[in-house]
Amino acid sequence: MICRGARVGYFQGDLLKIIEDVQKLQPTLFVAVPRIMNKLYDLISQGFGSLTGYRKRLVDMAVDTKLSNLRKSGAVTHFIYDKLVFNKCKNILGGKVRSLFTGGAPIADRVFSFIKICFC
Repeated sequence: MICRGARVGYFQGDLLKIIEDVQKLQPTLFVAVPRIMNKLYDLISQGFGSLTGYRKRLVDMAVDTKLSNLRKSGAVTHFIYDKLVFNKCKNILGGKVRSLFTGGAPIADRVFSFIKICFC
């Protein structure tokens, strides 16, 4: 992969700054342990939870629709909601992530599904 232009990046060692590091690195492949995925889940959930009015309603509909589609057919994309809601989530990881991998410990299904609908 490196001979095709891939780069390897490491975080500063401070978990409080890992999101900042990832935004600077703008990875296309993101590999993390479930603890980091839980941190992403919490960050996005807090952002969504702070919304009010029509924005909250739009986000709730987007999350519900994509989770339902994921359960029914395995589909993680939605033409409208991806553009209106989830592209902003992708920018949390630098905006270029194409693949996410996790391992090393079990991950909660709700976290895994939520990460899928936000970043895939």
